[in-house]
Amino acid sequence: PLTFSGVIADGDAEGDVLAVKVVTDRGVKLSGANTYTGGTTIAEGAKLTITNAAALGTEGDITGAGELICDGVLPTNTNGLTDATNWTGTVKVQNFTGGTNEGAAELNLDAYGNANSVVELANVAGWVADGTVVENLKLSGSFSQNNGSTSAAAKVTIKKLSGAGNFNGPSGSDWQYGFIVNDCSEFTGSVNLKSGGHGGQIGLIIGTEPADYAHTNYKTHITVTADGKLSAHYENTVL
Repeated sequence: PLTFSGVIADGDAEGDVLAVKVVTDRGVKLSGANTYTGGTTIAEGAKLTITNAAALGTEGDITGAGELICDGVLPTNTNGLTDATNWTGTVKVQNFTGGTNEGAAELNLDAYGNANSVVELANVAGWVADGTVVENLKLSGSFSQNNGSTSAAAKVTIKKLSGAGNFNGPSGSDWQYGFIVNDCSEFTGSVNLKSGGHGGQIGLIIGTEPADYAHTNYKTHITVTADGKLSAHYENTVL
């Protein structure tokens, strides 16, 4: 890809605002802490990779139908990504390890997409906060929810899960609530969900059962209801 490592900034004159537009299918990489304020457009078929959290400028909306690849970083400017009219592309977060509920760097996945776009995760670990709703989540690697060593409560709703990979539940043993996946009919791979000692549960899965369920520490029961929904509850029994 074409790489720009310097700082992209607005002009010196009043009203001299700079915007970035990516149209090439060769790909563009931004690695600087940019300060432009005119927004970023990624055209359909184009790819923009950022390796600096501040690469998308300090203001301005992100628009278009292309692919924004966040390699090892989370963007500080997410303006426009929840706009279903002007952003219909993919935000891919890859090779990122964030904090836990005890630390920083939450994965604010609900800020990265909308009903007409996709949030993609590839080899990502971190903490998704309670109340998060993700419209379209795609896996192209692994995702791990990490709650650290203390009790944590997080109820995360994923309206559509697609792709292939390993979807890993909390890494700690003292975790509450869980993931609610409304539709996993386009997902293949493993769902590994662990419930902790405070009555944790994986919630409700609706759709086609993923290829494999792996259970660790606490027994998770998968049942199919009369209307074809998959539900789960846990039993406080160490396997």
